Amino acid sequence: MINKILNIELKSKILFATLFLIAGVIISSMFLYRYAIDIERPFPETKQNNNVSQNNDYKPIVYFGVVSRFSANIIYNGYQPLMDYLTENTPYRFELKLSNSYRETVKQLVNNEVSVAFLGSFIYLQSREKYKIFPILKPLNENGKPYFHSVLITKNNSLINSLSDLKNKKLALPSKQSFSGNWLPLYKMSTLNFNIEDLDSVHHFAHHHTVIHQILRNNFDVGVVKDRVAREYKNNGIRILDYSMPIPGSPIVISANTEKEIAEAIIKTLLNVNIKKEKNRELIKNWDKEFSYGFVRASESDYDKIEEILVEVGKANE
Repeated sequence: MINKILNIELKSKILFATLFLIAGVIISSMFLYRYAIDIERPFPETKQNNNVSQNNDYKPIVYFGVVSRFSANIIYNGYQPLMDYLTENTPYRFELKLSNSYRETVKQLVNNEVSVAFLGSFIYLQSREKYKIFPILKPLNENGKPYFHSVLITKNNSLINSLSDLKNKKLALPSKQSFSGNWLPLYKMSTLNFNIEDLDSVHHFAHHHTVIHQILRNNFDVGVVKDRVAREYKNNGIRILDYSMPIPGSPIVISANTEKEIAEAIIKTLLNVNIKKEKNRELIKNWDKEFSYGFVRASESDYDKIEEILVEVGKANE
Protein backbone atom coordinates (compact mmCIF):
# COMPACT_ATOMS: atom_id res chain seq x y z
CA MET A 1 0.00 0.00 0.00
CA ILE A 2 2.80 2.37 0.93
CA ASN A 3 4.57 1.56 -2.36
CA LYS A 4 1.41 2.40 -4.30
CA ILE A 5 1.13 5.74 -2.52
CA LEU A 6 4.80 6.49 -3.18
CA ASN A 7 4.39 5.55 -6.86
CA ILE A 8 1.35 7.83 -7.18
CA GLU A 9 3.23 10.69 -5.55
CA LEU A 10 6.25 10.10 -7.80
CA LYS A 11 4.09 10.04 -10.94
CA SER A 12 2.32 13.22 -9.80
CA LYS A 13 5.65 14.97 -9.29
CA ILE A 14 6.89 13.85 -12.71
CA LEU A 15 3.65 14.99 -14.36
CA PHE A 16 3.80 18.36 -12.59
CA ALA A 17 7.46 18.86 -13.58
CA THR A 18 6.69 17.95 -17.19
CA LEU A 19 3.76 20.38 -17.37
CA PHE A 20 5.88 23.10 -15.75
CA LEU A 21 8.65 22.51 -18.30
CA ILE A 22 6.21 22.63 -21.25
CA ALA A 23 4.66 25.84 -19.93
CA GLY A 24 8.13 27.36 -19.58
CA VAL A 25 9.02 26.46 -23.16
CA ILE A 26 5.77 27.96 -24.49
CA ILE A 27 6.21 31.19 -22.54
CA SER A 28 9.86 31.49 -23.60
CA SER A 29 8.94 30.90 -27.25
CA MET A 30 6.24 33.57 -27.12
CA PHE A 31 8.68 36.03 -25.54
CA LEU A 32 11.37 35.36 -28.13
CA TYR A 33 8.87 35.70 -30.99
CA ARG A 34 7.58 39.04 -29.66
CA TYR A 35 11.15 40.23 -29.14
CA ALA A 36 12.10 39.34 -32.72
CA ILE A 37 9.25 41.30 -34.32
CA ASP A 38 8.92 44.24 -31.89
CA ILE A 39 9.99 47.42 -33.70
CA GLU A 40 8.91 49.57 -30.77
CA ARG A 41 11.45 47.99 -28.44
CA PRO A 42 14.10 50.59 -27.49
CA PHE A 43 17.03 50.49 -29.87
CA PRO A 44 19.95 48.55 -28.33
CA GLU A 45 22.58 50.75 -26.80
CA THR A 46 25.61 51.04 -29.05
CA LYS A 47 28.54 49.22 -27.52
CA GLN A 48 32.12 50.13 -28.21
CA ASN A 49 33.55 47.67 -30.72
CA ASN A 50 36.97 46.51 -29.61
CA ASN A 51 38.18 46.88 -33.19
CA VAL A 52 37.03 50.49 -33.41
CA SER A 53 39.40 53.16 -32.17
CA GLN A 54 38.29 55.29 -29.24
CA ASN A 55 39.61 58.29 -31.18
CA ASN A 56 36.45 58.00 -33.27
CA ASP A 57 34.52 59.47 -30.33
CA TYR A 58 35.82 62.88 -31.35
CA LYS A 59 34.67 62.66 -34.96
CA PRO A 60 31.56 64.58 -36.10
CA ILE A 61 28.45 62.38 -35.93
CA VAL A 62 26.59 61.43 -39.11
CA TYR A 63 23.15 59.87 -38.60
CA PHE A 64 22.25 57.03 -40.96
CA GLY A 65 18.53 56.27 -41.34
CA VAL A 66 17.12 52.85 -42.13
CA VAL A 67 13.60 51.78 -43.13
CA SER A 68 11.76 49.48 -40.75
CA ARG A 69 11.81 46.35 -42.92
CA PHE A 70 13.15 44.34 -39.97
CA SER A 71 12.75 44.58 -36.21
CA ALA A 72 15.16 46.76 -34.20
CA ASN A 73 17.37 43.96 -32.89
CA ILE A 74 17.78 42.40 -36.36
CA ILE A 75 18.63 45.78 -37.89
CA TYR A 76 21.15 46.51 -35.15
CA ASN A 77 22.91 43.15 -35.51
CA GLY A 78 23.27 43.46 -39.28
CA TYR A 79 23.71 47.19 -39.81
CA GLN A 80 25.84 48.30 -36.86
CA PRO A 81 28.99 46.46 -38.09
CA LEU A 82 28.72 48.44 -41.32
CA MET A 83 28.46 51.66 -39.28
CA ASP A 84 31.61 50.64 -37.39
CA TYR A 85 33.43 50.07 -40.67
CA LEU A 86 32.44 53.49 -42.01
CA THR A 87 33.42 55.13 -38.72
CA GLU A 88 36.83 53.49 -38.71
CA ASN A 89 37.59 54.41 -42.33
CA THR A 90 36.16 57.93 -42.75
CA PRO A 91 36.47 61.27 -40.92
CA TYR A 92 32.98 60.73 -39.40
CA ARG A 93 31.30 58.71 -36.68
CA PHE A 94 28.22 57.01 -38.10
CA GLU A 95 25.22 56.22 -35.92
CA LEU A 96 22.02 54.42 -36.89
CA LYS A 97 18.67 56.13 -36.52
CA LEU A 98 15.65 53.87 -36.76
CA SER A 99 12.07 54.67 -37.61
CA ASN A 100 8.68 53.06 -37.21
CA SER A 101 7.84 53.09 -40.92
CA TYR A 102 9.33 53.49 -44.38
CA ARG A 103 7.83 56.94 -44.78
CA GLU A 104 9.26 58.13 -41.48
CA THR A 105 12.77 57.40 -42.73
CA VAL A 106 12.13 59.56 -45.79
CA LYS A 107 10.91 62.38 -43.54
CA GLN A 108 14.01 62.05 -41.38
CA LEU A 109 16.13 62.46 -44.50
CA VAL A 110 14.35 65.51 -45.91
CA ASN A 111 14.13 67.12 -42.44
CA ASN A 112 17.91 66.73 -41.98
CA GLU A 113 17.47 64.41 -39.00
CA VAL A 114 19.68 61.96 -40.91
CA SER A 115 22.24 62.71 -43.62
CA VAL A 116 21.88 59.43 -45.48
CA ALA A 117 19.48 56.49 -45.41
CA PHE A 118 18.91 52.90 -46.45
CA LEU A 119 15.63 52.96 -48.39
CA GLY A 120 13.59 50.35 -50.19
CA SER A 121 13.36 50.57 -53.99
CA PHE A 122 9.59 51.14 -53.92
CA ILE A 123 9.59 53.93 -51.30
CA TYR A 124 12.47 55.57 -53.15
CA LEU A 125 10.43 55.62 -56.37
CA GLN A 126 7.44 57.05 -54.52
CA SER A 127 9.51 59.80 -52.92
CA ARG A 128 12.27 60.84 -55.29
CA GLU A 129 10.45 63.53 -57.24
CA LYS A 130 8.55 65.06 -54.34
CA TYR A 131 11.48 65.22 -51.94
CA LYS A 132 14.48 65.43 -54.28
CA ILE A 133 16.39 62.47 -52.90
CA PHE A 134 19.15 60.71 -54.80
CA PRO A 135 20.59 57.15 -54.77
CA ILE A 136 24.35 56.85 -54.42
CA LEU A 137 24.92 53.10 -53.94
CA LYS A 138 23.03 49.83 -54.29
CA PRO A 139 23.98 46.37 -52.97
CA LEU A 140 25.13 43.42 -55.05
CA ASN A 141 23.56 39.97 -54.79
CA GLU A 142 25.30 36.60 -54.46
CA ASN A 143 25.87 36.57 -58.24
CA GLY A 144 27.59 39.95 -58.20
CA LYS A 145 24.57 41.68 -59.76
CA PRO A 146 22.83 44.79 -58.34
CA TYR A 147 19.38 43.19 -58.18
CA PHE A 148 17.06 41.37 -55.81
CA HIS A 149 13.77 39.50 -56.20
CA SER A 150 10.59 39.45 -54.22
CA VAL A 151 9.40 35.87 -53.79
CA LEU A 152 6.07 34.17 -53.13
CA ILE A 153 6.47 31.61 -50.34
CA THR A 154 4.48 28.92 -48.54
CA LYS A 155 5.19 26.12 -46.07
CA ASN A 156 7.06 23.04 -47.26
CA ASN A 157 4.08 20.79 -46.58
CA SER A 158 1.55 23.09 -48.24
CA LEU A 159 -0.55 21.75 -51.11
CA ILE A 160 -0.11 25.09 -52.91
CA ASN A 161 2.23 24.66 -55.86
CA SER A 162 1.53 27.60 -58.16
CA LEU A 163 -0.25 30.93 -58.43
CA SER A 164 -3.29 29.14 -59.79
CA ASP A 165 -3.76 27.56 -56.35
CA LEU A 166 -4.15 30.88 -54.52
CA LYS A 167 -7.91 31.20 -54.81
CA ASN A 168 -9.55 31.56 -51.37
CA LYS A 169 -6.13 31.53 -49.67
CA LYS A 170 -4.82 33.93 -47.00
CA LEU A 171 -1.96 36.19 -48.15
CA ALA A 172 0.60 37.85 -45.83
CA LEU A 173 2.59 40.82 -47.14
CA PRO A 174 5.24 43.16 -45.70
CA SER A 175 4.86 46.95 -45.55
CA LYS A 176 2.69 48.73 -48.12
CA GLN A 177 5.70 50.99 -48.74
CA SER A 178 7.90 48.07 -49.82
CA PHE A 179 8.21 46.59 -53.30
CA SER A 180 7.55 43.14 -51.86
CA GLY A 181 4.31 44.43 -50.38
CA ASN A 182 3.11 45.51 -53.83
CA TRP A 183 4.60 43.18 -56.44
CA LEU A 184 2.07 40.34 -56.21
CA PRO A 185 -1.21 42.31 -55.91
CA LEU A 186 -0.22 45.21 -58.19
CA TYR A 187 1.80 43.52 -60.90
CA LYS A 188 1.85 39.72 -60.91
CA MET A 189 -1.88 39.23 -60.41
CA SER A 190 -2.69 41.68 -63.18
CA THR A 191 -0.63 39.64 -65.64
CA LEU A 192 -2.61 36.49 -64.77
CA ASN A 193 -6.08 38.01 -64.74
CA PHE A 194 -6.25 37.12 -61.04
CA ASN A 195 -8.01 39.59 -58.73
CA ILE A 196 -7.26 40.38 -55.12
CA GLU A 197 -10.93 39.61 -54.41
CA ASP A 198 -10.22 35.98 -55.34
CA LEU A 199 -8.22 35.62 -52.12
CA ASP A 200 -9.73 34.88 -48.73
CA SER A 201 -7.87 37.78 -47.12
CA VAL A 202 -4.76 39.98 -47.37
CA HIS A 203 -2.83 41.50 -44.50
CA HIS A 204 0.26 43.73 -44.43
CA PHE A 205 2.77 43.29 -41.60
CA ALA A 206 5.53 45.66 -40.54
CA HIS A 207 8.45 43.31 -41.17
CA HIS A 208 9.51 40.64 -43.65
CA HIS A 209 10.35 38.18 -40.87
CA THR A 210 6.86 38.59 -39.43
CA VAL A 211 5.44 37.33 -42.74
CA ILE A 212 7.61 34.23 -42.41
CA HIS A 213 6.45 33.61 -38.84
CA GLN A 214 2.79 34.04 -39.79
CA ILE A 215 3.11 31.33 -42.43
CA LEU A 216 5.06 28.95 -40.20
CA ARG A 217 2.33 29.38 -37.56
CA ASN A 218 -0.35 28.47 -40.15
CA ASN A 219 -2.04 31.85 -39.76
CA PHE A 220 -1.58 32.51 -43.50
CA ASP A 221 -1.24 30.22 -46.51
CA VAL A 222 1.21 32.24 -48.59
CA GLY A 223 3.31 35.38 -48.30
CA VAL A 224 5.79 37.61 -50.09
CA VAL A 225 9.25 38.61 -48.81
CA LYS A 226 12.64 39.58 -50.19
CA ASP A 227 14.56 36.62 -51.59
CA ARG A 228 17.37 36.99 -49.08
CA VAL A 229 14.92 36.65 -46.17
CA ALA A 230 13.33 33.55 -47.72
CA ARG A 231 16.77 31.95 -48.09
CA GLU A 232 17.28 32.23 -44.33
CA TYR A 233 14.40 29.76 -43.91
CA LYS A 234 15.20 27.49 -46.85
CA ASN A 235 15.86 24.56 -44.52
CA ASN A 236 13.34 25.60 -41.88
CA GLY A 237 9.95 24.96 -43.40
CA ILE A 238 9.65 27.58 -46.18
CA ARG A 239 9.32 26.89 -49.91
CA ILE A 240 9.52 29.44 -52.76
CA LEU A 241 6.69 29.33 -55.31
CA ASP A 242 7.53 32.21 -57.63
CA TYR A 243 10.01 35.06 -58.22
CA SER A 244 9.49 38.66 -59.26
CA MET A 245 11.38 40.27 -62.10
CA PRO A 246 14.89 41.51 -61.11
CA ILE A 247 14.55 44.71 -59.07
CA PRO A 248 17.39 47.24 -58.64
CA GLY A 249 18.88 46.82 -55.18
CA SER A 250 17.49 48.86 -52.29
CA PRO A 251 19.51 52.09 -52.54
CA ILE A 252 21.54 54.11 -50.09
CA VAL A 253 20.07 57.58 -50.55
CA ILE A 254 21.03 61.18 -49.78
CA SER A 255 19.06 64.42 -49.94
CA ALA A 256 19.86 67.73 -51.59
CA ASN A 257 21.07 68.93 -48.18
CA THR A 258 23.57 66.13 -47.59
CA GLU A 259 27.13 67.42 -47.46
CA LYS A 260 29.08 66.42 -50.54
CA GLU A 261 32.04 65.32 -48.44
CA ILE A 262 29.88 62.87 -46.46
CA ALA A 263 28.42 61.31 -49.60
CA GLU A 264 31.84 60.98 -51.21
CA ALA A 265 33.31 59.38 -48.09
CA ILE A 266 30.53 56.77 -47.97
CA ILE A 267 30.82 55.97 -51.67
CA LYS A 268 34.61 55.65 -51.63
CA THR A 269 34.70 53.54 -48.47
CA LEU A 270 31.97 51.08 -49.39
CA LEU A 271 33.20 50.65 -52.96
CA ASN A 272 36.53 49.55 -51.47
CA VAL A 273 34.85 46.41 -50.11
CA ASN A 274 35.80 43.63 -52.53
CA ILE A 275 34.60 40.22 -51.36
CA LYS A 276 37.06 38.50 -53.67
CA LYS A 277 39.69 39.47 -51.13
CA GLU A 278 39.86 37.20 -48.10
CA LYS A 279 40.32 40.07 -45.64
CA ASN A 280 37.10 41.67 -46.89
CA ARG A 281 35.14 38.43 -46.60
CA GLU A 282 36.13 38.31 -42.96
CA LEU A 283 35.23 41.98 -42.56
CA ILE A 284 31.66 41.67 -43.79
CA LYS A 285 30.72 38.28 -42.31
CA ASN A 286 28.58 39.98 -39.65
CA TRP A 287 27.00 42.55 -41.97
CA ASP A 288 23.36 42.16 -42.95
CA LYS A 289 23.08 39.59 -45.75
CA GLU A 290 21.77 42.28 -48.09
CA PHE A 291 25.20 43.95 -48.01
CA SER A 292 27.41 40.90 -47.76
CA TYR A 293 28.39 40.98 -51.43
CA GLY A 294 29.47 44.61 -51.65
CA PHE A 295 28.11 47.66 -53.45
CA VAL A 296 28.13 49.46 -56.80
CA ARG A 297 27.23 53.02 -57.69
CA ALA A 298 23.55 53.78 -58.19
CA SER A 299 21.89 56.38 -60.37
CA GLU A 300 18.32 57.62 -60.75
CA SER A 301 17.98 56.02 -64.18
CA ASP A 302 18.58 52.55 -62.67
CA TYR A 303 15.05 52.68 -61.25
CA ASP A 304 13.23 54.19 -64.23
CA LYS A 305 12.17 50.89 -65.82
CA ILE A 306 10.53 49.51 -62.70
CA GLU A 307 8.74 52.82 -62.21
CA GLU A 308 7.37 52.61 -65.76
CA ILE A 309 6.01 49.13 -65.04
CA LEU A 310 4.33 50.20 -61.80
CA VAL A 311 2.83 53.29 -63.47
CA GLU A 312 1.34 51.18 -66.24
CA VAL A 313 -0.05 48.67 -63.79
CA GLY A 314 -1.56 51.50 -61.79
CA LYS A 315 -3.31 52.86 -64.87
CA ALA A 316 -4.62 49.41 -65.74
CA ASN A 317 -6.12 49.06 -62.25
CA GLU A 318 -7.83 52.48 -62.26
